[in-house]
Amino acid sequence: MNEVVLIAAFSALVPIFLFLRKWTNKSKANWLLFLFTFLSIATDTVNYFLCNANINNHFVINLYDYLALLLELGFIISALHKNWIYRIFTVFLILILWFIHARFNYKYGFFKMSFDYSYLFSLIICLYSMVGILHLVLSDSNFFNKSKHIIMPLLGLLAFEASCLIPLITNNFELTGDEKIYLYTIYLYTVLTGSIIRNVLFSFYFIREKSIENDKRILSNSVI
Repeated sequence: MNEVVLIAAFSALVPIFLFLRKWTNKSKANWLLFLFTFLSIATDTVNYFLCNANINNHFVINLYDYLALLLELGFIISALHKNWIYRIFTVFLILILWFIHARFNYKYGFFKMSFDYSYLFSLIICLYSMVGILHLVLSDSNFFNKSKHIIMPLLGLLAFEASCLIPLITNNFELTGDEKIYLYTIYLYTVLTGSIIRNVLFSFYFIREKSIENDKRILSNSVI
């Protein structure tokens, strides 16, 4: 298990390094993707040490849910959707989800998490990612050729959130102690695998961004 955790953590460092390089396009969408990756590795690291020390980590997960929802949906609409109605709808959706999550935390405290809300958040990100991929695939050829590399981080978000979604479905099942331990192990491996796939796709996306930046620079120099 420790080896998988280390691989997942190391894989997250790659897209972070690629983004911080000088040549990377520092667009709003890329900043949001970078911040989400940084949030993810920070959360995984803190959770790892808290779990090993048998300390309640639900407050970390609650904080992650609030921030990740904003960063992931923010990236999708910044990278793809210019329609103001879609953007306003997404902002209201985030505010509504924050409100219902905050009511839960106000009632039960920040050290108790709701698997239902985590499930809902992951499901929404999956739906937004799939809609974003369809938006790209069905767009005109000019927009698709210019933006097709955005499919990589969308697939990364979809893979990661789906890996979180699958184990959350089984949370309300009545299980014995051994079954809970087995399910928790499967959950960790599933999420860590999803994290690695996501980070690999994010890395390829930032590499492609470098290529696009270089092509623009070459074209600009040739015109001059």
